[in-house]
Amino acid sequence: FNPVQSRLLECYEGDSNVALAAATSAGKTVCAELYMAYETRVRKGKALYIGPLKALAAEKRDDWTDPAHHFNDMKVSICTGDYRLTNNRIKELDAADVIVMTPEMLASRCRNHKSEKSNFLKDIGTVVFDESHLLTVPGRGDHIEIALMKITEINPNIRVVLLSATMPNMEEICGWVSKLTGRDTYL
Repeated sequence: FNPVQSRLLECYEGDSNVALAAATSAGKTVCAELYMAYETRVRKGKALYIGPLKALAAEKRDDWTDPAHHFNDMKVSICTGDYRLTNNRIKELDAADVIVMTPEMLASRCRNHKSEKSNFLKDIGTVVFDESHLLTVPGRGDHIEIALMKITEINPNIRVVLLSATMPNMEEICGWVSKLTGRDTYL
């Protein structure tokens, strides 16, 4: 692990949230995978990865299902606007270890979780928001904000991991996430 990744070894096994502010190519994806692997392999929960674009979500699904990747033994499912939420898809999401979504899709699934019987949302132990600095972008950030507030309401025990290279007000965001979850958020 590099210095950024090594720093997380102090807190990934706990129950706290984390916000990781590091430069592009600093290894934030490895950090996300560390938290997701801990959730699925040790805590026996589900991990949810939120990527800002459908293309990135599909790329992560492809990476994590590749036979050479250490997630290749897990059930990885994707739920973006390209997929209809049928009964079979809900069963697939219920059975998945790792779910990949966009913020818009998570916000929609959270708003409709009772009518759609999206019980998988209650089983998620860790959610990773990649490119979380998009919270500040008009027309994009509102979806992330709604998704984050709704998922913590549906699932108050969820652990939140924020990844960003450029978020200027990370301390303020950490305070907000701590308030949403009732737990510390480490920066």
